[in-house]
Amino acid sequence: MSSSRHIAAILDTVGEGVFGIDSQHTIRMVNRETERIFGYDRAELQGKPVFMLIPDGYRTHYDKAFESALSADAPMEVRYEEVEGLRKDGTTFPLEVRFTRGPLGDDIVVVAAARDITDRVAARAEIEWLHAQLVEERDTLLNEVDGLREEVRAFRQMGSFTLQKQIGVGGMGEVWRASHRMLARPAAVKLIRREWLDGTPEGAGVLTRFEREAQVTASLKSPHTVSLYDFGVDGKGVLYYVMELLVGIDLDTLVSEHGPQPPERVAYLLAQACHSLKEAHDRGLIHRDIKPENLVTCRYGNDLDFVKVLDFGLVTPQPKWMEAADHLTAEGETPGTPEYMAPEQITDPNEVDHRSDLYTLACVAYYLLTGQLVFPTSSPMSMLMAHVSKNPRPPSENSPFAVPEALDAIVLDCLQKKPGDRPADAGVLRDRLQALEFENPWDDRRIRAWWTRHGPSE
Repeated sequence: MSSSRHIAAILDTVGEGVFGIDSQHTIRMVNRETERIFGYDRAELQGKPVFMLIPDGYRTHYDKAFESALSADAPMEVRYEEVEGLRKDGTTFPLEVRFTRGPLGDDIVVVAAARDITDRVAARAEIEWLHAQLVEERDTLLNEVDGLREEVRAFRQMGSFTLQKQIGVGGMGEVWRASHRMLARPAAVKLIRREWLDGTPEGAGVLTRFEREAQVTASLKSPHTVSLYDFGVDGKGVLYYVMELLVGIDLDTLVSEHGPQPPERVAYLLAQACHSLKEAHDRGLIHRDIKPENLVTCRYGNDLDFVKVLDFGLVTPQPKWMEAADHLTAEGETPGTPEYMAPEQITDPNEVDHRSDLYTLACVAYYLLTGQLVFPTSSPMSMLMAHVSKNPRPPSENSPFAVPEALDAIVLDCLQKKPGDRPADAGVLRDRLQALEFENPWDDRRIRAWWTRHGPSE
């Protein structure tokens, strides 16, 4: 076997097209992969000009590479990552080519190694298309994000206050921690969006109740009533009012986390609530939803265990103070919370007066002293019926503490079924609570010790 045929046989095992080109640009040697790539038989290529494999547009590329490889003093490689080849059927295709000078017998030839890169180019085109799609989608998403940021920024701005963090969700809407744009004063913002109410029969009533809650709260001046800073409707129809931000714990959480409370503390806390209710009652206002969640003991300046009364959304003026006042409840709905409702709220809501708040405040006292409801029943309906017809047991029978008889009597007096048998007003109740004497009073020393150990920080 001649050396050229021997070399050709070896090159037939190579995975790329290899062919030799002499100084006259004649093909001198062809392997099997070259036949497959270009579509020619070996006999059709052997001794033929190489230009039959090169499109006219790439002749300059070929000439330059050929001359560089042929004239080099030492063997060198000239590489073109991507050019075009010309098949027998006249079609062109992407081609990667390397030119290397080497011996063939007594001659020096340029050896071309060719690789069909059609799949690679197609894959690259697909990747480029996908990249363009991703860039387009990214730009669209970025525009949407920018739009959402603007919406969030607008949503978070309520009057002069900026919403910072959601701190509560309730039946009336959301509560957010907020800050004033100019003043170093944190606040709590309560809001309700109109779309939450669209299409619901209660919508108009809830909006009215929301507005009245703000108006009523603003009219009350007791330091034990949560203060209102601002009120309004933003451009998107979101109603909001801004209240003082309380650093404290509501009385329901107090019992659930720390258990029943000592009688001296219960008397101390509820006497403060009476201060808020006395002013409201003197203005002809009834809260109607006194319950542990609506009473917060908090840090208030240098004072600790300072009670604030919240959520006057169910407050309604008595007829003598405001004529034709509605009850602000949906038709057939009983205002209040079943666990904390006076009998007359259940049997005849039109007869509710300020003494109904004293009954529900006594229900809160019972819960604080015992960790139990006045009437722990299996269903809301049976609980309502118990409020109407069942006599409560004294809290001293269910409390882990020694509840004084005088405090037992105060709680049971407030839990009388007939309003006329209860204390005359919140001022009378406050006086009775403050007149109680305890062996171990809930004084400043005990208050500060409790808050140092358990109270939330600023």
